[in-house]
Amino acid sequence: MNEQDVIHIREFVAAAKKSIKFYNNDRLPVPLIESFSRLLEKRICVDIFINQNVSLKTKKDPFYVYKLIGLTKSGGNLYLGKQFEDSKCILCLRDYAEVLRINTESHKIELLTPDLDDFDSIFSLFDKVHFSLDQLHQEIGDIAIDFSSDDKILLKNSTVHFGWNVQNATSVEIDGIGAVDSSGYNQFTIVQDQIINIYATNENSIKINSFYFAVAEAPRIYYDVQFLNPSSKQFVSLPEDSGKGVFGVSKGNKVRVIWEVKNAQTCRIEPFDSAEFQGQEEFFVEGTFRLEISAALQGMNESKRIIIQEFPVPIFEESMIQIQPGFLQNRLIEVSDRRYGALEFLEEKGVLGEGNLINLRSRVDQASEQFEQRFQSLLFEDFYKKHSITRVNNSIFERVTDYFRNDSSIVEVVKSMQRYYE
Repeated sequence: MNEQDVIHIREFVAAAKKSIKFYNNDRLPVPLIESFSRLLEKRICVDIFINQNVSLKTKKDPFYVYKLIGLTKSGGNLYLGKQFEDSKCILCLRDYAEVLRINTESHKIELLTPDLDDFDSIFSLFDKVHFSLDQLHQEIGDIAIDFSSDDKILLKNSTVHFGWNVQNATSVEIDGIGAVDSSGYNQFTIVQDQIINIYATNENSIKINSFYFAVAEAPRIYYDVQFLNPSSKQFVSLPEDSGKGVFGVSKGNKVRVIWEVKNAQTCRIEPFDSAEFQGQEEFFVEGTFRLEISAALQGMNESKRIIIQEFPVPIFEESMIQIQPGFLQNRLIEVSDRRYGALEFLEEKGVLGEGNLINLRSRVDQASEQFEQRFQSLLFEDFYKKHSITRVNNSIFERVTDYFRNDSSIVEVVKSMQRYYE
């Protein structure tokens, strides 16, 4: 970390009002440790995630370890940041609302906010609830704070229920409540994103922990349906007809579905039998594939229904036979065999004798009769059902409208799928 990086970080953390969460893949410079100490004096929570490659052995670097342990005595929290192992950046989350990211190789500096794509992934890494067992340098008699809540994401104007249990502390305070017993239960109405800090002290140390409650208007479901391009061998997003969750893919193409569910307490992805908020699955479509993603937040439900239709190939078409328009309605056609045209041409030119002409006409009649028999056979009937554009479209129409509960607007979507053939 160079001097300019340290300056940027110090300026960023100085504006914190409630919480700072920090990760660096190297030792912390003394000026940063001092900045964190000043934050703790102002009762701002400081969580530091230590890379496991950074030595915390007293014999190797007693001064550095002494400084870090000093932070924990003043209220800071140290965690083993195993979740950041692949990160090539310095990361700092301020008040759960902004992230400062500094690339340790290029020293590029970025300020990320919740409306940017990268924010959520970094935010989830800093969720120390998942890493509480990795807290470092806890000694016998240290203050321990256990905080629990029914919900971490809540609807606006709903009631937050939470409880706490603090051990080895002589006094405990909670933002907005004041002094409290070492354990208890409370509630409040939430109208916006809110951070609650708990302060606990004893004769030897202070401990400050922050807890974040997010407000959501409703669950949000995002998905992307892709197919494996045979040429590039890369997955490419499929177009979604009219935004109605209807997709078409050629027979034999591998499909990948990626999903992400936000602002929800629970979710379900069927038929994958998954309850993960983020994930992806790869598979081949056979006929019609139906997918439903559902999410719930305090009684508010949201769902997305997706249908992926496999299109047969090749399309029913034969250039050697003229198919009249009436065929698509009643399957009655007149076979205009090109061989009859050839016979007429040769007869007009007078290049065939009478015997040859009769013989050829007999053979053409016989071939045409065989074609008519094949056309009427069950094999052709089966082929036609599978590959006729009209039959396929009618079948797709029935399956799609049934899956979407006969939504009238889906009719135009089905019609638009004919672009696939074009």
